[in-house]
Amino acid sequence: PRDLAREEQEHPPVEGDEEEKSKRPLAPTLLSGSSRGGLPLRLAAYVRDNDGASRARVQVVVEIDNSHVFVDRMPNPWRATLDLTILAAGLDRPPLVPSDERLHLSLSPEDAASGWWLVPRDLWLPSGVTQLRVLVKDVLSGLSGLATLRLVVPDVAAPYLSTPLLTDRALPARSGERAPLVPTAHRRFEGRRPLYCEYEVFTFGGYKLRGVPKLLGSYSLQGPDGRVVSADRPTLIETDGERAVRRIVLPTDGLGDGPHHLAISVEDRLAGHTLAARVPFVIERGGETSTTAPR
Repeated sequence: PRDLAREEQEHPPVEGDEEEKSKRPLAPTLLSGSSRGGLPLRLAAYVRDNDGASRARVQVVVEIDNSHVFVDRMPNPWRATLDLTILAAGLDRPPLVPSDERLHLSLSPEDAASGWWLVPRDLWLPSGVTQLRVLVKDVLSGLSGLATLRLVVPDVAAPYLSTPLLTDRALPARSGERAPLVPTAHRRFEGRRPLYCEYEVFTFGGYKLRGVPKLLGSYSLQGPDGRVVSADRPTLIETDGERAVRRIVLPTDGLGDGPHHLAISVEDRLAGHTLAARVPFVIERGGETSTTAPR
């Protein structure tokens, strides 16, 4: 099937009116309760860039266990229909429903019961604590799943790092461009491929201070026993004055099974501040973490 991660890069979603109400009545389970349901889901959120005012672009990534989705095998191609609703609730603002849609999926026999389907969506959220609630309903069977996530959106007027994206999948690179990474809603990897970690630095010193920005990025990787497995000394993050992106490649053949932690540090020597992030993940050889994107 077509890869929605590639499609969203080619056709970025148009920013909509976040105050617009859903055209369908909201399911009561969307407003209360914890993650549950007969349709297993995985949910992650990545803080990206910002609108230059007060909101951050947040990429919400939903993974759906398609072994529990009813597939109509009568038409050609096969069909499945899912309702996807995303609710964002803040502590000091009313809940918003920035995404409420019906997904009509065209499937080949290889797509059905193939693992996890990947569905990314972009939201624009203000700084502060937000609870994301995602409800997916299989229209044909009636099964539904609810996933919840607490997200802290940083103050985009201050220096911040995007949420580090950790994945073992990359799309084919276009001529002269770096291969785009495929986001995931899980951090359990089989260790068959290298891991990629990518982050971006925002509002670094070069925007407001005279001189050439000097950003230095480093990392250390801790294994299950807490000892440092690998590390990289501070090295210059190249920037064109507008974007500063660092990609780390982590070989996995020498990593043991179990929990790991990737500690990231960025020093802005022009502005005189340091930013940090910590990314936990698990190597679990023999696990099932593969994802595909439905169309």
